[in-house]
Formats: sequence, C-alpha cells, structure tokens
Amino acid sequence: MNDYVENRDTGLRNEILNLTRMVQRLSGNLDLLTDNIYSRMDKLENSLENKLVHIMAGVIGKRMNTEMKNLIKECDDKIQDLKRDFC
Repeated sequence: MNDYVENRDTGLRNEILNLTRMVQRLSGNLDLLTDNIYSRMDKLENSLENKLVHIMAGVIGKRMNTEMKNLIKECDDKIQDLKRDFC
C-alpha cells in the first residue's frame, strides 16, 4: 500500500511539473506575442502618422498657393487702380 501511495505521489508530482513547464512556456509565448503586437502597432501608428503628415502638408501647401495667388491678384489690382488714379 505504501508503494502505491508513493508511486501515485511521484506520478502526480511529475504531472504537476509538466503542467508547470507547459504554463511557463505558454506564458513566455504570450509575452512574445504581446511584444510582437505592440511592435506592429507602433509601426502602423508611425506609418499612419507619416501618411497624415504628408496629406496635411499637401493640403496646407495647396491652400497657401491659392491664398498667395489671391493676394498677388489683389495687390496687382490695387497697383493698377493706383496707376489709373495717378495717370
């Protein structure tokens, strides 16, 4: 009877050790997966940020060009008006 209990306890200890190793391996895999997800999210955020900056720069550049053209036209019109007034 004592040998039976001892064998059972040894078998149970082995199973617990195997389960502990499996849980530790799973935990390591989850940590690696989490790190990979965070790395990918950082890359995606940086890519999105770069795209948005590029788009915004284009929009602002177009708006600046349009406003400069309007300002130049307005200045030219004022100069023409002044020339007509003085001549």
